[in-house]
Amino acid sequence: MEIKAEGIARTFFRKGRGTNFFYAVHPTDLTLRSGTLTAVVGKSGSGKTTLANMLCGLLRPTEGRVLFGGENVYAWDDRRRSEWRSRKIGVVPQVSSGLQSLTVLENVVLPSAMYGGADRTGFARELLKTLGVAELSDVYAGELSGGEARRMAVARALINVPELIVADEPTGDLDPEMTRTVFGLLRNAAEKGAAVLLITHEENAAAFADRVFVMEKGTLSPGF
Repeated sequence: MEIKAEGIARTFFRKGRGTNFFYAVHPTDLTLRSGTLTAVVGKSGSGKTTLANMLCGLLRPTEGRVLFGGENVYAWDDRRRSEWRSRKIGVVPQVSSGLQSLTVLENVVLPSAMYGGADRTGFARELLKTLGVAELSDVYAGELSGGEARRMAVARALINVPELIVADEPTGDLDPEMTRTVFGLLRNAAEKGAAVLLITHEENAAAFADRVFVMEKGTLSPGF
């Protein structure tokens, strides 16, 4: 499996003198392949999150195509693209997105329950234990700290054993030990066949990655 970006770019409107549009992401080619962990590093505001959202079907590019299995995912209707994300992609968003009316465990298993998926409650409990939040399984998501919510999001992204994982700053609220645990889980997912995109500011991410790119002012370049 691979997901391929061909010349994808994203512009936004901004009032001001001269042109009213600016590039958050300049035209970019990138291929994410099974069994590979790709890290993208860069300063805040460099376009990393915009790039990630385009690749996982959350933000339509203003230029270019995103191909999965040779098909342009933005040529699909919203329902098909939503089902594709639920079945094939695990996303760790930069900001908390848990449903506050559900418990931690319910949030984690939710993607597997959609579209008639298998019961993965046991696997969810294993993930929560590995991430150090097993004791919070019955706590409502709205009662979590930032770091706890982040770990719940990581577990939820992994629950379906997805073909593509997009993790946007998954360790932003975590200590060094838990950061290594999360990176280890993502590395393990890649070794089991997932294509993993890691958006991070962590300097030690390169030790877990197969490829590293640097994002600067909307331009993606090969890194160190």
